[in-house]
Amino acid sequence: MKFEYNENSYEFTVKKIGREHCLPQKKHERRARGYHSLHFIRHGWGSLLVDGKKVMLSKGSLFLLYAGENYEYYPDSVEPWSYIWIDFYGDELDGLFEACGFSKEKPYLRVIDYAEMEDTMIQLVDNYNDTEVQDMVCSAYSVLLFSQLIKYQNRNNKANKNNSTLYKQFRETIIYINNNYRMNLTLEQIEEDMCVTERQLLYMFKIYVGLSPINYINKFRISNACELLKQSDLKIKTIAEMVGVEDEKYFMRMFMKWKGMSADEYRQNCLEDNPFDWLKEKNIDFR
Repeated sequence: MKFEYNENSYEFTVKKIGREHCLPQKKHERRARGYHSLHFIRHGWGSLLVDGKKVMLSKGSLFLLYAGENYEYYPDSVEPWSYIWIDFYGDELDGLFEACGFSKEKPYLRVIDYAEMEDTMIQLVDNYNDTEVQDMVCSAYSVLLFSQLIKYQNRNNKANKNNSTLYKQFRETIIYINNNYRMNLTLEQIEEDMCVTERQLLYMFKIYVGLSPINYINKFRISNACELLKQSDLKIKTIAEMVGVEDEKYFMRMFMKWKGMSADEYRQNCLEDNPFDWLKEKNIDFR
C-alpha cells in the first residue's frame, strides 16, 4: 500500500493484525523484529523499556516497535493491558513515523480522541479475516490510522507553538514587572505597556506562576526587601519605600503574609534564607 504525505511517498505491507488481553504472568517480550509493530492499548497498564528506561503506558497509548530494534515490554501484574496490534513491513518509513509523533528515542504517544482511534483499530482487526478483499480493506484502514496520527501530531505541534509564543510573552511581562516593581504598577498599566488583555495576563500568571499578577508583584517586593534586610541596617520604613511600598503598616502586613514573621524577626534569624527560591522552583527567575 502506498501512502503519500507532504510530498513524500511511503510504501508498507500489512503482515498480521491481532488483539490480546494479556495475563498478569505473561513473560516479558524481549526481541528485535524484522518488521514494524504498532500496539494500541485499550485497557489496563504495562511497561515498555527503551534503552533501559522504563515507561508505564495505559489506555489510549500507542507504542511502535521499530524493525531491528531491541525492546522489552510486559503487562502490569495487577491490571494487565489488552491491546490491538498491527505488524507491517516497509522501508524508509522513519519520515512517516516522525510525522505521526514517533521516534526511536520516544516510540510511544497518547491520543486524546480515544474513541476515534479505537474504532479504526477495531475495524482493522475485524477485517483481518482471510477474505479476498482483506488486503484492500486493511490497507485502507491502515492509511486512515496513519492519517489520524498525523492529524493528532499536527494539532499538538500547533498547541506547542502557541504555548511557546505565550511563554515568550509571559517572560517579557515578568521581566518588565521585575524592572518596574518599585513603581505603583496596576494591571491596566501592565496590559497597556505589554499589549496584552486582562484575560491573557491573568491566564499567563495562572499557568506559569500560580499567583495573580498583583500577588506576584507583592511577593517579589518582599523577596527584594528580604535581601535588603540581610545586607543592610536600613530602617524598615526605608526598605519598604525602596521596594515600592509607601505605607509601612501595609508593608508589615504583607511581609507577615509571605514570610510568616515580622521583618525584624527575619533580619535576626534568617541570614541563610534565599528569598528567591520560589522563583527558581518555578523556573521563572528572570531577574
